[in-house]
Amino acid sequence: MKSSNMNKYAGVAAVAVLLAVPFQVNAATRTTLQTKLQLGAKAGLRTADATSTATSTTSVNNAAKMARAIAQGDKEIDRRVAALNSFSTRIDAMTKISDAEKTVLKNEVQVQVTALTSLRAKIDADTDASVLKTDIKAITDSYRTFALFIPQGQILAAADRAGGLVDTMIAVGIKFQAAITAAQTAGKDITFLQTTYADYTAKVADATSAYQEAGNIVAALVPDQGDTTVAASNKATLLKARADIKKAVQDLVAARKDANTMQKTLKSFQPKTNVNVNAGATTTATSTH
Repeated sequence: MKSSNMNKYAGVAAVAVLLAVPFQVNAATRTTLQTKLQLGAKAGLRTADATSTATSTTSVNNAAKMARAIAQGDKEIDRRVAALNSFSTRIDAMTKISDAEKTVLKNEVQVQVTALTSLRAKIDADTDASVLKTDIKAITDSYRTFALFIPQGQILAAADRAGGLVDTMIAVGIKFQAAITAAQTAGKDITFLQTTYADYTAKVADATSAYQEAGNIVAALVPDQGDTTVAASNKATLLKARADIKKAVQDLVAARKDANTMQKTLKSFQPKTNVNVNAGATTTATSTH
């Protein structure tokens, strides 16, 4: 009987031992799992922080790039507007074009100034990089009138200045002609003067034709608006106009040399005057050449 009970107790103890082992293993496993979960959570937080930092850095860099692009776009537009306003001021000062032509040119300038000002406001308000890129590209691609106005204005201004010089030289030429006639009447040999005066008037006439041609051909130009054929034609016309202005200047320089020569020759026909100072009195002695 005692043996039977002892066997019974031994069985129960064995079962208890067997049951106890799994519980001990499960507790260790739970500890390991908890540790891994904690480490994983920390690693996840670090990864999330790194991703957040990278995203934030990218956003800051993109914002900085857009700010620089906007500033550069504003700078290019401001440069163009200043040049257009300067051209408008030049138009007011021109004397060789009609008031109607001035009005047409000034209206075209104002249209461009208004359009560029509106584009600047749009660029400043852009928040999308791709839209900003398109708007900045439009400064040169869409507003092609500026590309024509500036060289056109320079040539028109140069032609206007040349025209003013021509008017002055024509007036001076009339005086030279009168002086040469007077010298002839006085019995002077005016052969050289007549030859020089003929060259003078020819040079002034050539300068007149050149500056007028330059002004006329550029005044008729229209913006190319992206048309390569029109752009090429405008470029060729502007080059020719510049060549015409250069020729006008060269002719005016040559005419000025003729004027200096005529002035010296006519001066040589006049009696020389010597001024002597004697005891505080001024005496003028005149002799003939």
